[in-house]
Amino acid sequence: IWDMFVTKNGRCFFSVCAELHVCESAGLYEYIYQTNEVKKCFELDRSVCYAKDAIMPSKIHTSMAEMNDGRIIMTTHTTSQSRKHPYWYPEPFYNHVFEGYQGSNILIYDPETGILENRGVPIPHESIYGGAYDPTHNAFYFTGYFRGHLYRYDIDDGKITDYGKVTEFASFRLFRSNIDGNIYSASRSGYFYRINTQTQEIEELGLFFEKDYETKKTEKHVQLDYIADGKDGNIYLRYIFGYNFYRYNIKENKFECIGSGRPDDIELGEPNQHYGLAIDENGVLWYTLSTMTETFDWTTAYLIRWDVLNGEKPKNMGLIGTKERSINIMAEMHYHNGVLYFTCGNHRFDVPGMFAVDAKK
Repeated sequence: IWDMFVTKNGRCFFSVCAELHVCESAGLYEYIYQTNEVKKCFELDRSVCYAKDAIMPSKIHTSMAEMNDGRIIMTTHTTSQSRKHPYWYPEPFYNHVFEGYQGSNILIYDPETGILENRGVPIPHESIYGGAYDPTHNAFYFTGYFRGHLYRYDIDDGKITDYGKVTEFASFRLFRSNIDGNIYSASRSGYFYRINTQTQEIEELGLFFEKDYETKKTEKHVQLDYIADGKDGNIYLRYIFGYNFYRYNIKENKFECIGSGRPDDIELGEPNQHYGLAIDENGVLWYTLSTMTETFDWTTAYLIRWDVLNGEKPKNMGLIGTKERSINIMAEMHYHNGVLYFTCGNHRFDVPGMFAVDAKK
């Protein structure tokens, strides 16, 4: 699971995906917290046309957003191989006539009627890696996995704007802040930028994520990973594989490192990873902390609570799971009306699932 979203009225949707050596298309599901049930919404193999030997549209990835009319916009992505291939080979095959990737689709789903609208492929032979919705102009901004360009899709008339290259490649997190209405993102190498939704221009902020880790996978990137609006008017964020969390002051355009997110009672070796970031009505940060073995198998995930506004240290709330099932790795976390929603991706070690935690209890 690499995308999950909770609507304003509390309905939770998530995608089930395939990657690498698993040849399957993705699907969208609804998780019903009150009854602990899952309901299928649609499958891509019945909603998107592609050649039988083509690289699969195997994901809905980091793009779901609720539009002004209550429908949900999202995009497809690929990390699953062609039926002709033993593994995922997008770079040498993406533009192949029969075994390539036609490009990602923009989809709009109505949760009230169950009707799915396929808006087609906006950028041929490009995979959409992440997106964010601008409600002021009813527009959708998204990035391309292969070429690293930023695009804007005007939902009313279908116009596409190509802003050019904003990252080396494969940078997925686009975040619309409710504080100023602008969209924030970063390159894969750590350069922070803003999409000004009023001027519809990219603004270089002159800020950079300094790498604070040296794991055995030293080639790993420092791109923006998780980000959320704080209750103090600042944005809180961290980059992938980094130890530290940052506070971004919008008015002063300044980063402040607020420290490591690891509680004192958890001893971790290298590497480890924070996944998810949700902030409750009291400004408390919630996230997970996962550990790895020396052979790079994810082993455990802890739920962490950090009341940073009151000067407290990160607190270990325990391993995430039940007696029947636990989480190795999660991708998305949302907070709504006292409930923390988790995707249980577990990457490739187990089937995916959903968890929910009553955060007030």
